[in-house]
Amino acid sequence: MVLLALRFLAVAALFQLADVAQAVAAVVLRGLHDTRTPMLIALFGYWVIGFGCSIALGFMTPLGGESVWWGLAAGLLVVATLLNLRWWRRRELGLLPGRDRDRPGVGRSRK
Repeated sequence: MVLLALRFLAVAALFQLADVAQAVAAVVLRGLHDTRTPMLIALFGYWVIGFGCSIALGFMTPLGGESVWWGLAAGLLVVATLLNLRWWRRRELGLLPGRDRDRPGVGRSRK
């Protein structure tokens, strides 16, 4: 029983780190009024990666219930990575704060 708890604790630790990273990235992107792409990233990460890994691990490995948590952690890690990449590329994507958005020559080209 203790061994099972330790295995779940390892998953929980990874899950918490990935959750903090994606939560912070999602909030700062929301502050830049960037909500559509992060929503699509979350849908992809949670449903395609997370759910897919959970199903694959659940049926193809002897992990049992632990596979669901590994799949969810994998999905969360993908979302955290993609959202943080979007944050680091914000200037070239034209995602600038309000004051910089109004300056000519900064961010997206005006049409």
